[in-house]
Order: sequence, then structure tokens, then C-alpha cells
Amino acid sequence: MEMIAGYNERTASKVTDKQGLKRLIARCCLLIGIGSALMPVLTFITADSPHGFTQAIGGLGGFIIGIIGMVMLQARDYTK
Repeated sequence: MEMIAGYNERTASKVTDKQGLKRLIARCCLLIGIGSALMPVLTFITADSPHGFTQAIGGLGGFIIGIIGMVMLQARDYTK
């Protein structure tokens, strides 16, 4: 729980389900890690085409923004 940004003794009372919040953050980190691990492969595959390379970079950015948005919305289930 100490690795979650903004979680400390003052905000601990707002968390209703610590285990659920930990699972949510762990899934977020796992998905972003997988996306980041796949990015060099996508960069290598699309390096021949500037358009493909741009799509790969934009896709990763959209993926990360989507994951963060999903976590922000789902975190409401675990907090007051």
C-alpha cells in the first residue's frame, strides 16, 4: 500500500477495501509493464514506415491513458 501515490495515514480512512485497491493498482502496473515491454517490438516492426511508427507511439500513449482512466474510475469502488 505504501507504493500507491497519495496513500498515507491521513488518507487510509477513505479506503474501504484495501485488498481490492491493491489488486487494482497491481493490474494497472502489470498492464502498463506489458505495454512498455511490447513497445520495442512494435517500434522495430514499424520502423520502416513513418506512418506506422507514429501509430505505434500513439497507440502506446492511448493505451496508457486508457489504463489510467480505467484505474481512476474503478478506484471509486474502493474509496469513500
